Amino acid sequence: MTNPEKPVVVTSVGPSVTAYGSVNPSFMVVDIDAKTMLPVNMHTYYMDIEEANQAGKPEWKVLHDYKESYTMNDLRPSNFKDLAQRIFTDKDLATEFLKNESRLNKHKEYDVDQLSMYCGLVTSEDYQYNECNKTGGISAYGMPYKLISKNAF
Repeated sequence: MTNPEKPVVVTSVGPSVTAYGSVNPSFMVVDIDAKTMLPVNMHTYYMDIEEANQAGKPEWKVLHDYKESYTMNDLRPSNFKDLAQRIFTDKDLATEFLKNESRLNKHKEYDVDQLSMYCGLVTSEDYQYNECNKTGGISAYGMPYKLISKNAF
């Protein structure tokens, strides 16, 4: 019997080395356990375009590591579900997540919409994302429940 509340997979779109819009170039390194072939951690590196232009050369810096930055014991799907829920309820964590998404762009203003962020993290289809935003929250696996009104933030 299946359990729709049990997370079984995580998808992540890696960052781009191409500079565009309000994000600095970056790339992600995924550490894999050689025996299990499961991800152990993910580290993102970035380059500040302005600093690179002033210095005349790029300097790649560690932006974040998932386990440390987001207080995760490991990268199992249930911990990503927990991270999404913490982003939904913790504005400081949500802001840090947004800053990491834009690779610490100094000129970007951060409009923290925790419901939208949560919905983006726990859904994989547009119709799920739209329904999540409309209803105020939906579980990661299609089981509806209202978490909190978007107006509460």
